[in-house]
Amino acid sequence: MTADEALAVGGKSSLAVKEAKDFLQALLSGGPVPSKQVDADAQEVGIAKATLRRAKKKLGIKPYKDGMKGAWLCALPKTLSPTEDAHLKNVSTFGTDEHLRAPTASIEVPGNGEKDMGQGQHDG
Repeated sequence: MTADEALAVGGKSSLAVKEAKDFLQALLSGGPVPSKQVDADAQEVGIAKATLRRAKKKLGIKPYKDGMKGAWLCALPKTLSPTEDAHLKNVSTFGTDEHLRAPTASIEVPGNGEKDMGQGQHDG
């Protein structure tokens, strides 16, 4: 096999994977589809199992089980929209002021009618 022949084979392979990727994106664009149906539909249009596997890997498609008794499903990976993916840095829950109340110079605690004798002084 010459280098040109090897490149030609690789070109056919990458074209087949591209077609399989396009097939998967079209099939799964409406939501999850049972894996058995994906395999059957791919075989129906002439996509080999190995090519389908490579296309799934390139698209990040990982089959998952729908519950304990559910079927295995294939779905396109979720892509976050800009609003879901937006995470602003250094944003406070409380706005510009992190404190829950205004700062005070001193806090007066209502007493029980006794005079404040100062620190270290006692009655009696």
